Amino acid sequence: MSAGKAYGQSSSSILERKRDKVHAFKIETISLFDFLENEHIQQVDFIKMDVEGAEFKILPTIGEALKKTNYPTLYVSFHYSYLNENFYCKHIASGFLNKVFMRLENTFGFSLFKNRIRKEIANSYNDLKAYTYIYRTDGTQISFKHLERKPELIKDTDLVFSNTKWKPKKE
Repeated sequence: MSAGKAYGQSSSSILERKRDKVHAFKIETISLFDFLENEHIQQVDFIKMDVEGAEFKILPTIGEALKKTNYPTLYVSFHYSYLNENFYCKHIASGFLNKVFMRLENTFGFSLFKNRIRKEIANSYNDLKAYTYIYRTDGTQISFKHLERKPELIKDTDLVFSNTKWKPKKE
């Protein structure tokens, strides 16, 4: 786990970034599936995932747990910037160059790792294809095809995966 200033704040993540100032340490974790098994949990209605970038590591492994609990509604808070910074950290050793390239990306939209990041994001959706509906947090429904064509849309919104059709708001 790495942290920007202190552990336990919103900046703690399992994805390492150059700007993290506190040294990393290892912690023991278990999978959601193992947790459900160990605690004898059969039914789950709703899961909210807000794990500061770790969603890109967790989502590709969550399929068994979702299936076991009959695909509960899943709210995922995506942290694109953590994944992006992690790619720069892994592939560019210089902290200074990391800052330069991140600034270029934030200012001009230029990205060294755009295709790799898009692929990693798209792979994180594979275990979610059993869901019938995907919604943005504003209630707008989107399709998996749209998500596959434009995986970086998670920069702008969290997503809710559900097998329940939402009713449009009455005005």
